[in-house]
Amino acid sequence: MRELVESVALPQLEGLLTSLEQRADDVNRPSEKARIFNLAGDMCFDAAQPERGLSYYDKAITTYTECEQYIAAGRICEKILALSPDSVRPYATLCWLAIMRGLNSEACGRVRAYVAAATSHGLSRTAREYLLKLADDARDRSVLETIADALTELQDRKASQAVQARIRSLG
Repeated sequence: MRELVESVALPQLEGLLTSLEQRADDVNRPSEKARIFNLAGDMCFDAAQPERGLSYYDKAITTYTECEQYIAAGRICEKILALSPDSVRPYATLCWLAIMRGLNSEACGRVRAYVAAATSHGLSRTAREYLLKLADDARDRSVLETIADALTELQDRKASQAVQARIRSLG
């Protein structure tokens, strides 16, 4: 596939992407639409247009999560991290996906990985806000404790205490 896309000139790529977008608009099944966006992302990466590829992957992830196909969404996040290791958003999405799937041990590890990635990119404030949203979705004590610890690590004692209060309310 890479050889095919590398030999395609930019105007041809534009035409292929336009065709894929039209096809995505025409399909009724969300999973098919997500696969088309994923393919468009692959084509962009292969054609050395990673930012564009990331936007198509984002559409695929959003479409998969809207139809609760969390495993497929997670696979695309993992692909993004392999192709673009400096990306932070896939770490955040993988946290949420693990929480939604009830994979509590995985969610704890994903939270720690997300905080490390966000911190290394100067996104501590964004991470604090996102962790609070994750805490709203989390139901497991160990996940909530990991989130509280991460908030403490990010110097947000007040938010950490709020999550700890929620843990205590679980009984």
